[in-house]
Amino acid sequence: MANETPINPLLSNAWYNRIKFVAMVLLPAMGTLYFALALIWGLPKPEEVVGTIVALDTFLGVLLRISDARYDASDAKYDGNIIKTPTADGQLVYAIQFETRAQQERAHGKDDLLLKLVR
Repeated sequence: MANETPINPLLSNAWYNRIKFVAMVLLPAMGTLYFALALIWGLPKPEEVVGTIVALDTFLGVLLRISDARYDASDAKYDGNIIKTPTADGQLVYAIQFETRAQQERAHGKDDLLLKLVR
């Protein structure tokens, strides 16, 4: 296990949130609006336009799902580690470890932390 290559998330948090907004809000709203206006005002090719929007939306959904899977498989979701160390007298000592200064600074302002147990 020690020789495994770490998995990095596919998208940054900012890009993930942008794409999620487009896929979950913007494209469905655009498709619905165009289809309704096409029926009311006789705009051209409503099925083709909405079909194209749905195809693009489906592609973005797949991209988001792949990004979710990579994020879940990575250590990016953790704020730091809990190091579990047995002492000579059989007791266990736990210590919180932040691997980077940035991790430590992000954790400082949080009310909740997600830590990975390292044995």
